[in-house]
Amino acid sequence: FTVDGQSGSQSDLKVGMTVTVNGSFNGTQRSASAVLQKDAVEGLVQSVAADGLSLIVMGQTVFVDNLTAIDDNIPGRSILNLVAGTDHVEVNGHIRPNGVIQATFIEKKLINVTPEVRGFVTNHNDGAKTFQIGALTVNYATALISDMPGPNGSNWNGLLVEAKGPVSTATTTTLTATKVEPENRGVGN
Repeated sequence: FTVDGQSGSQSDLKVGMTVTVNGSFNGTQRSASAVLQKDAVEGLVQSVAADGLSLIVMGQTVFVDNLTAIDDNIPGRSILNLVAGTDHVEVNGHIRPNGVIQATFIEKKLINVTPEVRGFVTNHNDGAKTFQIGALTVNYATALISDMPGPNGSNWNGLLVEAKGPVSTATTTTLTATKVEPENRGVGN
């Protein structure tokens, strides 16, 4: 089990977390060899909709519905109790082709988290060493690039990637990536 990028156990998983299971099957017998939990975005809450049905986290639009599990570390298990500009959250969910995240699980995190985001690349500019995921600009000039095609023009557009690193909100929301890697590479049965 890998939970939040750390070695863990089944007891570290919570209802609503998204996982990838690697394993094998033979007839009706199935055996997992690895369970990997990955969130869609982890970072600062920028805003919460007044109706409690969406929030913005690091430039990502997150939809919440009656199937979204809200951790009990959020008062009242309601995103309306999150404080924009102060609270950090981890959102598990499914990234739609338009980049919107359909949340399956949301929990409040400690302030010292490493911001990370998964999503589809748009506006890739290899000259400027930037791209966007949702409304978040990612600068990868000094990042470790792992298993990505060589940047050339806009060739990363449409790729599903994960980027990690500190975020600056001085004038615009920009993540200075320390690492960029593709998602779901090598996933089979």
